[in-house]
Amino acid sequence: MTDTLEKRPSTEEVTFHLLKLKLDEGTNLVGHYLKAYAFFLAITGVLLKFALDDHAAGEMRKVMCAFGILLCLLGFLVCYFGESLRRKLRKDICSLSELLQAPVLDSNLSTIKYIVIAAVCFTLSVLTMWVVLLGRAL
Repeated sequence: MTDTLEKRPSTEEVTFHLLKLKLDEGTNLVGHYLKAYAFFLAITGVLLKFALDDHAAGEMRKVMCAFGILLCLLGFLVCYFGESLRRKLRKDICSLSELLQAPVLDSNLSTIKYIVIAAVCFTLSVLTMWVVLLGRAL
């Protein structure tokens, strides 16, 4: 019975492992955000190509613009959830670091913050482009 008790990890070891998992989660989120916005760029590029095509009918341009606007609204929703997830992750990392009496290591969270800010700015500019194109199509 004493062997079982000796093999149990200490609270500090469990807290450290949880901290490593949270830091890895932040690292993984950076890659997911970059892939998601690359996908957003690809869809926007294809929509823009077809919306500006000389042979596109007026109704088709309106549909493409409307779809582009909806895609941008979805992009803003992803930014909102990304920021709320970053804040929750930061809170968890800070509390675990405090338990370990270690400095907060959140460089990946800063990267996520700047990715979200850049994504909001880019999505806003793309939304403006779609609104202008829709105005011209009407």
